[in-house]
Amino acid sequence: WTRPTFLFGCTPPGEGTDDAKAALIAQKFADRGRVLAVDGYIVYDVQDESVRTDTRRPFPYRKLVEPSGFASQLGNASHKGCVVYKAVTNMASPAAFEEWLDMAVKQHGHRAINVVGAPSARANHTGPSTKEASAMVAGRNGVHFGAVCIAERHLSKRNEHSVLAKKASWGAEWFITQGIYDPEPTIDVILAYAAQCEAEGTRPRKIILTFTPCGRRKTLEFIKWLGMHVPQAVEDRIFADQTEVKRPMTAVALSCALLCEHLQTILARTKGCGVPLGINVESVSGYRDEIDSTHDLFRSLQAILLDELCASWVIHWSRLPKVAAAASACSDAAAKDCGLSDQTRRVYALVSDSPSRLVVVVGLAALAGFALGRA
Repeated sequence: WTRPTFLFGCTPPGEGTDDAKAALIAQKFADRGRVLAVDGYIVYDVQDESVRTDTRRPFPYRKLVEPSGFASQLGNASHKGCVVYKAVTNMASPAAFEEWLDMAVKQHGHRAINVVGAPSARANHTGPSTKEASAMVAGRNGVHFGAVCIAERHLSKRNEHSVLAKKASWGAEWFITQGIYDPEPTIDVILAYAAQCEAEGTRPRKIILTFTPCGRRKTLEFIKWLGMHVPQAVEDRIFADQTEVKRPMTAVALSCALLCEHLQTILARTKGCGVPLGINVESVSGYRDEIDSTHDLFRSLQAILLDELCASWVIHWSRLPKVAAAASACSDAAAKDCGLSDQTRRVYALVSDSPSRLVVVVGLAALAGFALGRA
């Protein structure tokens, strides 16, 4: 048995943002996230995926700062680890990825890399293949890596479970899905992956389920453009006439309620299959209401998963050793002057005091090594 992992996704700021401003952005993001019981953060490597589809991108593509550097700033601000995405096939060469890996590990101190391949077979591949990149990361002592899980590919190819098993044989310790708006493909992949692992006598790696809220049709267009499958019934439910008495909720609130139902469906249909799960929440837009809703969505999804896994659980506050040491150097009255607010000096911890209750420690201790696939 392995306890669930809870992550929160973000993208780096736009290209050209100087280090000081990027650090401020990271600090603000971390400050807002301190009220969430997260194990760590995901920092995405956003690429221009226009080669993947002929459909026009709803939001214009803009280049962002390099993810490893921003993840380092976010880690310093939050005192939590980050999973750093890297689109390896887009690198200038295999040697360029090796240089990036040196920077990410030696300079920025990252220990969790998510290896991402090309968005389409039509794309030009100048960097290493995902297999080559996986071998490069696996060769680094103390560094762990995972990969993506695209359940939508299973709809047509019916082989995503085998792709996961293959990448696990390369050393991948976890898989992170893209946003889920149709639970059926994800359920199919999880069950097929569980069956293959059982047949081969291998341990299933953890699958982190990603959820992203939506409150606008343009955001939904972008979600579809990114490759997420959205059934028409789901779209109709989110954007039902808001004036109806039976529909007092906003579109974004309806989407969050629906995503909670999707998680409940996934858990009910895959219960007992042996594949450990986790949660990741992200926002794919810059609209304030959609961004704000991610926090409530995270709490709801976390509670649903924990309720499914154990009879009871509780959240306690706990001081992070690293920050508490700094806080002890100054009085409580001067803590604010030292940049240590009450929120900064405290994090959530999920704890247990009996076998019937879940043991989960959230924070620095839980991220030692950041081996998402381990108990």
